[in-house]
Amino acid sequence: MSFYIFKYVLVGFCCESSIKGLSTTHHLRREKSPIFLMMMLTAFNVFAIINQILIMFMWTNTESGYGCVYGTWFENLAWNLYFVIADAYILIKANTVAKNNKVYSVFAVGSFLYRIGWTIPDLVWVRGVWNADEKLCEYFSSPLSGLNCAVADILCDIVASFLVLAVFLQKKRLDPEATGVTLWQLLLKENMIRSILALVVNSFILWANLHVDDINILFIFYGLQNYTYIQLMNLELYWKR
Repeated sequence: MSFYIFKYVLVGFCCESSIKGLSTTHHLRREKSPIFLMMMLTAFNVFAIINQILIMFMWTNTESGYGCVYGTWFENLAWNLYFVIADAYILIKANTVAKNNKVYSVFAVGSFLYRIGWTIPDLVWVRGVWNADEKLCEYFSSPLSGLNCAVADILCDIVASFLVLAVFLQKKRLDPEATGVTLWQLLLKENMIRSILALVVNSFILWANLHVDDINILFIFYGLQNYTYIQLMNLELYWKR
């Protein structure tokens, strides 16, 4: 029962954080922030909210077989979309710091395409099956696609993290007197912290996909991942306020 309640608490926290993120994004779009990045954050929060609403529908649906099948598919679509947007956002932010470094671009595009490549089979293999006897929607995940999506997210985080750290250390070496270091410390805070914490969270998800068989416990892990990502993606909004 505690797991059951905790799942709903996590969904509530995720929705609350995404709604706050949307409100802050709307305010910042009228001021000084880059429109494209603000649009990415808006899309991220919208898909995050859709994902949480559909998760609630899956858990409470006791009447509709079609709702189970299609609701699960659209829930998984929204989940993949907002994680793909998060990966793209992290990589684009790091690319801005690196000033379009060609070597970085190759690794960034490769890791992002790997994520896209495993998104497609995940949409095919993850499904909801209506149990007419129990009147509930049974969720069937795909260990293979889930594992590779987690690996792809980790690759994106590693590429972005190492690049930002390398640029920061290079600036420190070229500017030993620390002139102008404040700007790069800010960039490090905005990009490095986000990338490293995302790497840690995705490592836990990778472990869960390999070792956890209980779907209810997996939902807890995914809920914690969702909440962490929503907070990390919206951190920049609060730094800009």
